[in-house]
Amino acid sequence: DANLSLISTATLEGKDADVEVGSDQNVYVAGRMGFYRLNPNLTVYSCASDYNASNFLAVQDSARVFGSGSGDSNTSSAIRVVKRDLSSAGCSPNRGDGDSGESGAAIAFDSAGNLWQIEKQSGIFTLVKRNSSGVSLTTTTLPGGSENGPNGGIHFDASNNAYAVLSARNANGTADIAVYKVSQSGAMLSRTTFDSGKSDYAVGSATNPFTGDIWIAGAMQRTGGHNCGDEDPTCTFAAALWKYNMSSEILSGPTTTFYGLANNEVYGGVQVASDQSLWVLGYSSNTANAGTAKMDLTLRKFNSAGTAVTALTDTRPAIAVDFDDGVEAGLSLSSTAIYGAAGRYNSQRNTDLAFLKWDLSGNLLFEKNWYDNIYGGDDFPRSIFVNPMSGNVYITGAHANHSGTRNHGPSVWHYNSEGTLVFAKEAPFMSPWSDDSNDANGIAINNSFGVGTVQGIRLSGDTFSNNNSNVWIPKEIVLKQPLNR
Repeated sequence: DANLSLISTATLEGKDADVEVGSDQNVYVAGRMGFYRLNPNLTVYSCASDYNASNFLAVQDSARVFGSGSGDSNTSSAIRVVKRDLSSAGCSPNRGDGDSGESGAAIAFDSAGNLWQIEKQSGIFTLVKRNSSGVSLTTTTLPGGSENGPNGGIHFDASNNAYAVLSARNANGTADIAVYKVSQSGAMLSRTTFDSGKSDYAVGSATNPFTGDIWIAGAMQRTGGHNCGDEDPTCTFAAALWKYNMSSEILSGPTTTFYGLANNEVYGGVQVASDQSLWVLGYSSNTANAGTAKMDLTLRKFNSAGTAVTALTDTRPAIAVDFDDGVEAGLSLSSTAIYGAAGRYNSQRNTDLAFLKWDLSGNLLFEKNWYDNIYGGDDFPRSIFVNPMSGNVYITGAHANHSGTRNHGPSVWHYNSEGTLVFAKEAPFMSPWSDDSNDANGIAINNSFGVGTVQGIRLSGDTFSNNNSNVWIPKEIVLKQPLNR
């Protein structure tokens, strides 16, 4: 007030903010947290967090709020001016860190042949639906989506509603497990989260087609502060599995937590077998390893409830230095084998691709390695897919930059079922300034592989009808009665 006595305060998570009092006496703030309108007592009335790089603010009225800031461009002189309408009440802030990089996370086809992708731009995560030609049809903002955790995945129910699995920032600045349900029209139907009190990371996910459950593999933080990784090396994790039911929209607390040999483990890839058991591939700390590579790659099998390890089937010792080397351990099943992709620490102190195959009892059949032959260059796998018809394996990720910098470019590796490399293709670098933007983070297979029809007969629940529409079909089909033709 006039005597400089403090009347009220408000805290908005962000930085580099500008503030202005409008002619309506409301307070407007813009910065790395987005745009906010507060009433004179500093209570938040509305916000818009889809652009969070404003350094300057100008207010004409509540429906015409202007911000100026970086333009998401590789040129340092790019400026962007945006206009936002804050006249309507409501605020669902996005807790991203304001990174202006653009990247894609998960990608998947629905049964109608539409392509869905989780995308990040300026720290904002969206779920984008495209037709088979790549034309954008709908875009849905995923509030709170956070780059603190790697991609979780995209899944679909019988009505083709999409379920996006991510890590999401909460009001305390830690990460939650989040499942977003989105309709075919792009409407947000629900957002379900799990919060253990510290950070929870979704690293991989898979659908159980028999029950409609989504299994989520990742990690629960045990020790350390909010910024795990390079900023807080004291962080340790317990590997965890969560279950989300599409019908009830209930996200259960972790069905299991596993600490490993040194109380520090993370699950990465997860797959559901035909008997509904769960296979999980992850990393476990092992301080007994000689040298600097203290992380083992572990393959575990759980019962169908995800509550008990039925087999600690295989351990690949000393595959990585620490969790900062990346924990995107991809896993895929065929009717005869288990395939995995992971990062492998080498003698040159960088990371190679490791491609592994196990039999259905978890016995390791082979490990193949691929590297870009660049000193100081890393090759990271992100996702893996096995064609159930041919047994061919496709791995996506990032390859080392031939220009000599530490950045990466998107890659696809193609192996046959016996581990022979068919090709390794490297796409051009999208941006020389960003690592994440240049990674191929997901893989989706078109109608010639995982989505298609069988002899013109469409499976629809327990009935059959003549319909050539594209539908998802599981790897095994059990008929309730013979077709007799």
